[in-house]
Amino acid sequence: LTLIDAKLTGTGPAKDAAAVVTEAPLFARNVTATGYARAVENKLGDRPGPDGPAVAEYANLQTFSLFDTRKTSLGLPVEEVPAVPADDPATWESVTKHGAGGNTYQKRDKNDDTPGFQKAIDSGATTVVVPRGFYVLNDTVRVRGNVRRIVFMESQLVGGPGLKGTAKPAFRFEDGAADVVVLERFKETYGSHAAVWIEHAGKRTLVVRNATFGKYDSAGGGRLFLDDVCGGPFHFNKQDVWARQLNQETKGLHVRNNGGRLWVLGYKTERSGTLLETTAGGSTEVLGCFAYCTTGVSPDPMFVVRDSAFSATMGEAHFGGNFPVIVRETRGGETRDLGRKEVPSRYGIGALLPLYATARPE
Repeated sequence: LTLIDAKLTGTGPAKDAAAVVTEAPLFARNVTATGYARAVENKLGDRPGPDGPAVAEYANLQTFSLFDTRKTSLGLPVEEVPAVPADDPATWESVTKHGAGGNTYQKRDKNDDTPGFQKAIDSGATTVVVPRGFYVLNDTVRVRGNVRRIVFMESQLVGGPGLKGTAKPAFRFEDGAADVVVLERFKETYGSHAAVWIEHAGKRTLVVRNATFGKYDSAGGGRLFLDDVCGGPFHFNKQDVWARQLNQETKGLHVRNNGGRLWVLGYKTERSGTLLETTAGGSTEVLGCFAYCTTGVSPDPMFVVRDSAFSATMGEAHFGGNFPVIVRETRGGETRDLGRKEVPSRYGIGALLPLYATARPE
């Protein structure tokens, strides 16, 4: 259990009990209990729970670090997903008005909905709607102008042959009138030819929620919020990123944080390959990771840290595959490994990382 920023209130008999009673691994931070005898009662191992009704930070199992650093989580700044006002549906601009739609999966290589998408975006409307259906993109759709929300309504998208073998992204997020733009409720389906699905080329903030898509790449450094997203790989470049319920199931390097700040609450993965790499002085905090290795023993470490700051809590499940190295950290030219035999076992089906912590960011 990873529990942060919690206010727990009890009444009646709660005054004689703990708010959280645990016989399993626990990481808690910034937890307060009112009406209880104490915040945490630990029944795992010989590490007692903190006294009193407040917990600044507590892990009931060993905290790991490969270098001599403070053994606490990074505590990166947390921001809520920006609120973007909803427009009157009477003002929405539909891509179908401009000829997009009417496709099926069987016709995915024969039609092109890119012009319809682009005309709707360039119409001047602040909300573009993509009615439920199947859409084919054969060129890059540029998100720009007045648009501040694209509502896909559980639409299915595929990159057509026009994107096959090219570096062109399916969507290129550029600067425009709105400080924050939301893309929501869409799925990239199988058979897509797009090597990059979203290219973040602008300096403004992008919110992607309730979506499944392929590779995300950053060139502009704008802030990013991922809210209930499946896909990847994700390459974050010198930007601030907040992710809640992030699911990454591709092979190879899953997520790269190159010199930015990445905060993740709930990170679930599948397959082999490094789950997260932090480089170039970046800072990454993962609060609750479920590593589900489904493709055999991984030749790569689970987490890689190079002259950067990193903290994580993680539980692994593997059936026929695992990560022999849980963390590989390099600092000042020296590289050290934290092997799976050095960390606790999670019920015999994987490794457990109650908390790994490196140096705090400056």
